[in-house]
Amino acid sequence: MKIIKLAIISFVVLFLLMTAMLSLLPRTIRISRAININASREQVRARLVDLQGWSEWNEYVKAMNHPQVKADSIYSDQLSIAVRAIHPASVETAWHQQRNGKTFPGVFNLIQGGSVTAVQWYFDFHFKWYPWEKLSSITYDKQIGPQMEQSLENLKRSMEKPAP
Repeated sequence: MKIIKLAIISFVVLFLLMTAMLSLLPRTIRISRAININASREQVRARLVDLQGWSEWNEYVKAMNHPQVKADSIYSDQLSIAVRAIHPASVETAWHQQRNGKTFPGVFNLIQGGSVTAVQWYFDFHFKWYPWEKLSSITYDKQIGPQMEQSLENLKRSMEKPAP
């Protein structure tokens, strides 16, 4: 009986200690990547709002099983992406994961500088206070960042290739 009591008390103390330590982590994180593309802001924005073309450059859409594309959204059994707003200097999207029901914003900021447009793509993630959610946030950058980088490289390559 003493061992069970010790185990329960140890578990509670460990849980409270871990919760206190993880409370120091932020509840919101932003994962961001950027690239310079030799094209005008209008050309880049037109490419971003053309969801039919996302399968050519976006790694997330390439990974979807049989994506269905509508005028303002792409969806599959894993993920849905919807265009929420189009501004002169940004394109706002909403990403919804089907398996866990989480929705998070994805934004493309377009900054024109001469003949080059800097494209900054970011996702904002909001977490509850639960220790396991905050702990999982530590790995988000390593999980999501490489696919974002590859997607932006693909976008740059497709926009800068010479016309036939």
